[in-house]
Amino acid sequence: MKYTLTANKKEIEGGITLTQVLYEDGVLGGWIEKESNLSQYGNCRILDNAMVYGDAWVTEDALVVGKARVYYNAGISGNAWVSDNVRVSGNARVYGNARIYGNAWIFDNARVFGDAMVYDNAWVYDNARVYRDAMVLGYALVFGNAWVSGNARASENAKVSGHAWVYGSIWVTGDSQVSGYDRFFGTDRTHGNEQYYGDALSYSAIQPGSSVQTNSPAPTSQVTYSLMKGPTSQAVDHLRSQYTPVPIAEREPECVCDMFSMAEHKIDCKWISWKRNKT
Repeated sequence: MKYTLTANKKEIEGGITLTQVLYEDGVLGGWIEKESNLSQYGNCRILDNAMVYGDAWVTEDALVVGKARVYYNAGISGNAWVSDNVRVSGNARVYGNARIYGNAWIFDNARVFGDAMVYDNAWVYDNARVYRDAMVLGYALVFGNAWVSGNARASENAKVSGHAWVYGSIWVTGDSQVSGYDRFFGTDRTHGNEQYYGDALSYSAIQPGSSVQTNSPAPTSQVTYSLMKGPTSQAVDHLRSQYTPVPIAEREPECVCDMFSMAEHKIDCKWISWKRNKT
């Protein structure tokens, strides 16, 4: 057997009794409630004062160390590392090469995987997904059905929620908020309290008084531009004078839908894809 249970026990809140494990190489490990919390196969380990209890599990080559806690029905697998004062709970999953550290919390049905990192005091919860090389740090929150992926960053007091997708090399920082069905990709950053996101942005239900803020072209030929303060009619005229909606058959892979309409000076703008007219 890879490890055995020692005679060392301790009781934590809720009247749960934990037992310390001893690995076959003589290393004294962390604490579990029952053997199903830590697989006897693979190189997975619980070390230091880390605790895994309830119906939570650690398998494959995963590592849980420091003062981290994994509980309820949470699972850590693959080559994932969970350390420091992290809490992983609910039905959350951390896998792949993901790294969770600091005081981060992952809970509910959240998923963190790939080479993603969540640290500092960041929270990922509800049905949120953080994956590929994405980072969530500071006091950032990713929740709802939001996805953060690619090389995207959410930091400081940023919030990504609803059905929003943030990917590519976008940085969401400061007190910025991304929500609804917004889709952001490209290379720019949000900052402060502002909500314009560079080369790729869609707002759902933009209110009257919007105009188009253009900037450098996106890495591809197709871009969605920021809507900012100004007359609504000016926004539409400016956009149509320089850009043309991309037909469905010609869209880039990420541009999955097309919606642009006006009603009573309200713009409903969801995932529009435009390309610059020839000059």
